[in-house]
Amino acid sequence: MDVVRRAPTGSILLLKGIRFYSKIIECASRSNWSHVVIVVQDWDNRPGETFILESSRDCAPLYDLLTEKVVDDGVRLVPVDAFLKSVEKELVVLRRLFVCNADIVQTMTCNLARELAGRRWERNIVSQVVMAWYDGPGGATRQDLSSVFCSELATELYMRAGLVPRDLPSSEYITADFGVDGPIDHAVASRGHSLSNYVVVQHEQK
Repeated sequence: MDVVRRAPTGSILLLKGIRFYSKIIECASRSNWSHVVIVVQDWDNRPGETFILESSRDCAPLYDLLTEKVVDDGVRLVPVDAFLKSVEKELVVLRRLFVCNADIVQTMTCNLARELAGRRWERNIVSQVVMAWYDGPGGATRQDLSSVFCSELATELYMRAGLVPRDLPSSEYITADFGVDGPIDHAVASRGHSLSNYVVVQHEQK
């Protein structure tokens, strides 16, 4: 847990889920990862506290600091302790973000969180994953933040913070793209920044 508390805003957690829907996403994306969330430090007037910004489906109900109510679906900002206790997962890893200007990432994270407060989770996630992964005819996705899935949220932040070029819509990226040596790694490196290798946060032995 301490390793997450020391990670700067914009770092990510990747989760390997155990639920049926998680396995569908992992299979559709040919990846070990079904969910990506953003680490947020020092939110608003709460210095020294660590939070998770995510968009998820049918998750455990937790108090959301953005809407100031209990939320179990869509975009939400929740304490890291409550998040890690609530998620059904096999493996959680951290990828620490290293950037030249952390203040920009902090500002963009807060702005994006407030902008997307209350947005629902993307209901057509499997088709979105397949379309984003498939680059053939009819495979392109359109930018639409009226509903948001997890990798779209993380990519949108990275684009707004200038860490990833906006050559494609944020909806074209999937959770698998945040893995080591994936498209996000290469895009971030092209801007002079980096993400660490995997650091295990939780591992539930079967």
